[in-house]
Amino acid sequence: MTAPWKHSALEHENPFLEYFDAEMRYLRAASGEFAKAHPDAARRLGMRYGEVGDSVRATFEGFALLMARLRMKLDDGGPEFTEALIDNMYEHAARAIPSLSIIECSPLGRGVAAAAQVPAGALVRSAPVGPDQVQCLYRTTQAVQLLPLSVEDAEVAVRDGGRTVIRLTFRLWLGEQREATDLSRIRLYLHGTRPAAAALYASLTRQIASISLRLPSVRNGELQPLEGVQFEGAGFGPTTRLWPVTEPERDR
Repeated sequence: MTAPWKHSALEHENPFLEYFDAEMRYLRAASGEFAKAHPDAARRLGMRYGEVGDSVRATFEGFALLMARLRMKLDDGGPEFTEALIDNMYEHAARAIPSLSIIECSPLGRGVAAAAQVPAGALVRSAPVGPDQVQCLYRTTQAVQLLPLSVEDAEVAVRDGGRTVIRLTFRLWLGEQREATDLSRIRLYLHGTRPAAAALYASLTRQIASISLRLPSVRNGELQPLEGVQFEGAGFGPTTRLWPVTEPERDR
């Protein structure tokens, strides 16, 4: 077995020497404190005025050598132990983030009244990239429901009492089909700069006092409180993961 201090010819390129020097610095500092606190014992050991004898110095160097090897081994094996532990508890946390993108899907025409669905696992080709015009192949990770609905406007207002109101204006492409369209779940994408999108996400998911709906053709457009309706973050459920589950029994 090759000695760890022989891995490199240059001291500054040998990580083992850094551990060794750190242990020696600690022992020199600790020996000075020991000599002040216990002068008689330090005198018997040959430690005077912060200096040590040859025998004590040799003991320090041997101890520093062993501790340096132990610390280096622990640091080298730390990532392996942590990765194995995390992989055993939650296998996706230790995986690399794959090449991904967010795509926008729209029906070919707005005359479609019923909702359509893009299934999970659908293949999507990117636009040609680079001088070779390579098209990257992606696969959808979750089913997407295409509703005959669009966001026409979004604004932030402040009421007289100082409470902030976020107004989202939706447009149903075929208004006469409203009763036949399932709008129990509407997926939104917060498009904008990262600070603005993060602030809006926090407001919608954590700082909502109430949610109300206004329909121009119902009750003269009066606000109707929606009980049990809430905003929730997407992408955290078992059906919205990026990586497939290889061992379902470990994901429970």
